[in-house]
Amino acid sequence: MKVTCLSVRQPWASLIIHSAKWCENRSKPLRYRGEIWIHAALGWDLANPKPRTEADAMELIGNPMPFGAIIGRANLIGAFPVDQVRDTLEGIEPEDPECLRAMREVSREPLNFFGQSYVEGPWCYLLTERRAILKPIPLKGRLGLWSAELSEEQLGKGAVCRHGFKSEEVGIGQSSHAPA
Repeated sequence: MKVTCLSVRQPWASLIIHSAKWCENRSKPLRYRGEIWIHAALGWDLANPKPRTEADAMELIGNPMPFGAIIGRANLIGAFPVDQVRDTLEGIEPEDPECLRAMREVSREPLNFFGQSYVEGPWCYLLTERRAILKPIPLKGRLGLWSAELSEEQLGKGAVCRHGFKSEEVGIGQSSHAPA
């Protein structure tokens, strides 16, 4: 099965999958929308002071952090300039109505706006339906969005995925949201 992946340095990859980080900060805009698999890169992001250490990050997520592996998946619902995302968080209507729609969708997620301190930009990739896979899939990452061919065996049929501390069964390629 061909999947679209995004490599993210730790601790950010684990914070996206297990905690309140619903915004991935990047330097370039992105047109892609849809399911992406989060790959925990080999490197630790030492440049950013929050959280400062792996122990600080583990305190936030409560799990050891894998490196060099796909650790979960998310739904990428939009990429917007940081000022529009911040305006929306402050109750100001953004220029782009799609940004407002996407932010409303993010606000329905568990642990929604506790992660607003992670909005740094210049471009914010907004992520919903973040789910961890129980067994990380070791794989070499790449810059930007990239594709990987993964077998059903690697993905696991009807893989058990976790969001935060709540476990649930979610089949590969299925949404975890119940119909409204």
